[in-house]
Amino acid sequence: MRSMRFRLSVLAFALAMAAAGSQAAAQATMQLESVGVVRPAGDAQPHDREEALAIALRGAIVEAAQKKGSIAPPAQRLLRAAVDKLDAAGLDRFFESRQVVQERKRRGYYEVKVASVVKLEELQKLVDAATKGDSPLKKMRVMIVIPEHHLARPIPDPAGETEMIRMFIREGFRVIDQKQVETIRHKDLVKRAAKEDPKELVAIAQGWGAELLIVGEGFSQDVPVDRSLVGASAGCRARIEARVIQCDTADILTANDGEGGGVDLSPAVAAKAALRSAAAKMADKMLADLLVNGHGQASRGRIRIVLAGADFESKLLFRKMLEGITELVAEAEEVSFQESRAEIDVVTTATSAKLAEEVFLKARTQGLRLKVLEQSGRRCVFEIASPPTSAPAAAVTPSVGPR
Repeated sequence: MRSMRFRLSVLAFALAMAAAGSQAAAQATMQLESVGVVRPAGDAQPHDREEALAIALRGAIVEAAQKKGSIAPPAQRLLRAAVDKLDAAGLDRFFESRQVVQERKRRGYYEVKVASVVKLEELQKLVDAATKGDSPLKKMRVMIVIPEHHLARPIPDPAGETEMIRMFIREGFRVIDQKQVETIRHKDLVKRAAKEDPKELVAIAQGWGAELLIVGEGFSQDVPVDRSLVGASAGCRARIEARVIQCDTADILTANDGEGGGVDLSPAVAAKAALRSAAAKMADKMLADLLVNGHGQASRGRIRIVLAGADFESKLLFRKMLEGITELVAEAEEVSFQESRAEIDVVTTATSAKLAEEVFLKARTQGLRLKVLEQSGRRCVFEIASPPTSAPAAAVTPSVGPR
């Protein structure tokens, strides 16, 4: 009898564990059905099937994120833009399984329905990246220069550039005043920077305190419009392309584009509406690359700090001071100390110019006087300055009063 009770208790325990395992598995995944549609110019080709599959999988990821919990609209846009950059192979990590359950195709149309099981742990990593508000990139100053043209004439007060500025500020970036940019927007150096040679523009951006430079160009063109649309007598399409450049290294962090349309009674307003739409789509892609997909991690680089004329005590104090600049310095690792010369590698999102400035000023507050001997792309060299010699006291002649 006892053995029977023991076997029954073991069986009950096993069933409970199996049920718990099933429940845990259910909580770790989500089953969904999603549809992807493409409209090829002619008969559907194999690459059209792959794109339709990718569209369906992207839709499943976004739907799972929305069902899993509330996500603010800006984060939803970043999440969707980040997912839109992935092809079918790049999307695989989010799925435990996926199966095409239905296909429909005809000339100019291909539709695929997919049953999938989404891995919520992988999805949560993407959601966390889209919703985090403390990215070190957001502490960097950005200069945005995007001249625009409608056919062959410049558009005054560019709408696309303004929309980019608005969206980057909303995400927490610090942006150079557009009035400063106005002085150079249509100069040849901007055209050269947008194409292949950004050196001159990068130098100007650094002079204005920028650490990231967004440079590109936009254009709009009139298109026929459906006259039956209420309040629409003019139509326009626009396209914008731009690159994000890290100023102190000239590295291209990401390059994106966007297209949009607009209609209005006024052709000029329709053009601006189209440019704003194109810029908003491009900004979403850029922000997704920088903040979600981690393309901006290239900006979190190492700068070699050299301190000359230091003894052991001043070297220790200097390193502790570096570690205390938490808004710029993520890590300070000592490389060497010999012949009164300390070398320290600093992991930072800042440019060498910004870091040199902060270190110099911080040292002054702590009574340490430094000379800046060098400040280049990935290197800052300081020297401990001799304390100022005090001026000799003026001789005091005793006054001789009346006897």
